[in-house]
Amino acid sequence: MKLYTSISDLQNQSKTWMQCPCKELVNINPLDVVNFYIAASYLINNRLSELSKSLDISGFEESEIVSFSPRSLHRLALGTCNKTTGRIQIAFKSILAYESLETTLVHELCHLVHANHTSGFWSFLEYNLK
Repeated sequence: MKLYTSISDLQNQSKTWMQCPCKELVNINPLDVVNFYIAASYLINNRLSELSKSLDISGFEESEIVSFSPRSLHRLALGTCNKTTGRIQIAFKSILAYESLETTLVHELCHLVHANHTSGFWSFLEYNLK
């Protein structure tokens, strides 16, 4: 079983799976997928904790990696944040590129301060992305 020690490791694996022909996907060991999700949850949760401390944003509790249903209101989202519980969901597709993942993580953390996409939110996000 593969050991993931960094978000970069996760990105390399997800790119491999995304580029795999569909007929070969049946050969992926389900335990490898479970291992990937556990590692992704751990590493991304740690990164969110680091970012929340460095950006001085409180309220973050936990995160999870999800695959939004095609019928979900969030089907196009890279992530979601529940300000009340401090729970952040990160879409699997967000892992593919580090830059967009980092931006998504900061974006969702900013929702702990500003729940909606108001002008205050966008100003706060811009400030924290610098």
